[in-house]
Amino acid sequence: MSQSDSLKWLEREISDYLYKRKRQDIVRLLLNAQPEDHQGLPLSLTELGVWNLEVAEYVFNNPIQSIEAIETGILRVQNVVLQELVAKQEGGDEEGIAWEQQDVGKVSTPVVSLSQRHRYSVKENVHARLFGPAGMMNGLAPLSPGQSVARSELVDCLVTLTGTVARTGVVKVLESRKLFECASCGYKFAVVVDDFTNDVSLPQQCPSSSSTGGVGSSVCTGGTFRQCPSDNTFTNYQEIYVQEVHSSDEVYTSHGYQGGDRTSSNSRKAVTVILQDDLADCCQIGDEVHITGIVIRHGSTTPVGAKAVVTLAVKAVSLVVQDDQDTHSALNKDTMYAKFEEFWTSARVQGSIFTARDVIVNSLCPMLSGMFGVKLSVLLMLLGGVSQHDITDQESQFDGTDAGSVKRKASRADIHVLLVGDPGTGKSQIQKFVTHVCPKAVITSGSSASSAGLTAAAVKENGQWTLEAGALVLANGGVCCIDEIDGLKQSESSALHEVMEQQTCSLAKAGMVSTLQTKVSVFGTCNPKGNRRIDPRKTLDEQLALSSPLLSRFDIILLLLDDMNPAADAVIVDHILNMRGHAGDVVLDTKSREGKEPHDSLGDMWDIEMLRNYIQWCKMKFHPLLSQDAKRVLISYYQARRSFGSDHVTVRFFESLIRLSQAHAKLMARHEVGIHDAVVAICLADASIGITDGGVLQIPSNLRMGEMGYYMNTESAEVKVDTLKSIVLETLDVQSD
Repeated sequence: MSQSDSLKWLEREISDYLYKRKRQDIVRLLLNAQPEDHQGLPLSLTELGVWNLEVAEYVFNNPIQSIEAIETGILRVQNVVLQELVAKQEGGDEEGIAWEQQDVGKVSTPVVSLSQRHRYSVKENVHARLFGPAGMMNGLAPLSPGQSVARSELVDCLVTLTGTVARTGVVKVLESRKLFECASCGYKFAVVVDDFTNDVSLPQQCPSSSSTGGVGSSVCTGGTFRQCPSDNTFTNYQEIYVQEVHSSDEVYTSHGYQGGDRTSSNSRKAVTVILQDDLADCCQIGDEVHITGIVIRHGSTTPVGAKAVVTLAVKAVSLVVQDDQDTHSALNKDTMYAKFEEFWTSARVQGSIFTARDVIVNSLCPMLSGMFGVKLSVLLMLLGGVSQHDITDQESQFDGTDAGSVKRKASRADIHVLLVGDPGTGKSQIQKFVTHVCPKAVITSGSSASSAGLTAAAVKENGQWTLEAGALVLANGGVCCIDEIDGLKQSESSALHEVMEQQTCSLAKAGMVSTLQTKVSVFGTCNPKGNRRIDPRKTLDEQLALSSPLLSRFDIILLLLDDMNPAADAVIVDHILNMRGHAGDVVLDTKSREGKEPHDSLGDMWDIEMLRNYIQWCKMKFHPLLSQDAKRVLISYYQARRSFGSDHVTVRFFESLIRLSQAHAKLMARHEVGIHDAVVAICLADASIGITDGGVLQIPSNLRMGEMGYYMNTESAEVKVDTLKSIVLETLDVQSD
């Protein structure tokens, strides 16, 4: 079958598919009040393959020609559906018009009344927005870690990529079609302009014979054409730069991670993506996007006599800005989610819900021994609290009000954590682990980062100024890990103030005034001043090179002390030897640790993939609200902290307690924040108040979550949490229902 016959076959099959499966979408197009606007019709390649595998394979292997045929089919089905709607309004037979009998070259909009014409109209500027599954590359071998989709062997192939928008160019006007007129017969026809060469391919003979020829009609054999510049078609054009995100194939050994590294510069390739028509200006820097497009040759301006430089780019066919819900729905995790439900059902039946929680907590960065409070804090940071938007949605479900009509002050749900510790206490290891667990994480060093590197830089390209995203903007919706955060200068650290509290980044550079979204959790680590050990006789402010306004924005500040404790040293040494049990491979033999980690009936530690899926499941499903008991406990502790006197506590601290309580309720797979969740949040906050004074609650060292004694305490998790609850309620003089 020739190519022309194949395209006609594809057009008929696509028309059949659109008419039977996408008729409602076609009706919505006809009802749109803007006939001249460019519009997109989403088409799933997966759904198309289920309907007709042969059609999907042809589209997959011939994307450029197929898209033109699909758009012709969309126009064809619009005409058919429009005629059916008009026939139905006039009392005719709505099924009497068969689209199979329509000739695309002869179909025209039927004559209808003015009211009907105002309501329905055929839209000519409709584009097929094909979208496919992640990793789609025309059946070629999968990409190696760090390898970009912009490769020579993928030119003219349909690919998909997921990444973060690092830079957006100015929206320009591009000449997409030129209108020509036959010098002999005056017939006018449009020719598509080539994106790469900006040239047009004119026919050898006047095309009027193929479109209007028939019995008794004259055939024009003219081959001279003149351009009609006033009737050319223009469209929007924009170039963006997307940093690809690849999943790593690291090998988990006792030395950490070896192999692929998702945070290295090699695994975050910047790809030029071309957006046209309705896709232009549909995203901003920092957005996580899923793009289906065609790899094309992309030329650049080259001086006369110089070597021509041709780069590769992806011409987007579809672009979807992903939010948290998109990320969750993209996961095919029904079986995994069922296991999580079964996990908590078994834990509740056995009465060991906190033991089950410890299984999850200890699965975070298992190469480090102990550090329960640090691991729990980091896990709560990954889960986050509940935003005001989620609370409004839940309340609207109960009272029947419109969530969009409820206006409330936005409150952040992201949790910020700061680890301050002696050198060699594993702070950087935890940050590295977070970048593997969190789907969107950026790691940087405070000693080498500038203010523009953290927020956004003004870049001039082709005479136009644009903004290029920094670390905080690229981590929008995820975690930004800043190692050696005390290395930031005062002017650079002040850039974090708005980001950490208002979750926006306001910029005024090169005549551009912009506000970018930075819904990000900041995970900072640092050593005391001069890289010395922590001095228990001095306050935290005296030992850190961080300003008070910045410190007050962290929800948790934990201290990692290198205690000279022989018992703790023995536990750490035993843990290291156990991790190196077989030629450097990881051995997670949790049952051989003499009861220190009682996972016997609930399973061993979780791997990274399971932990990542659990975090996403909790964030998607649970939006817990505060119970009355939890409110009373949190208010009482906040008042006690205000009167404690050793540090200045503001209302930010109370909001931090709420976020930590909600995050712990998520971790426990609960829809309501109970008194135990509030107690855990209070204990974590109390652990960061001081070093030797025991905090407001005067919790014993073997129960303080920020110290090694909690990990070495051989009592069950249920006993420890109940003891902490008794201490908190008795100290704060709170009665629970």
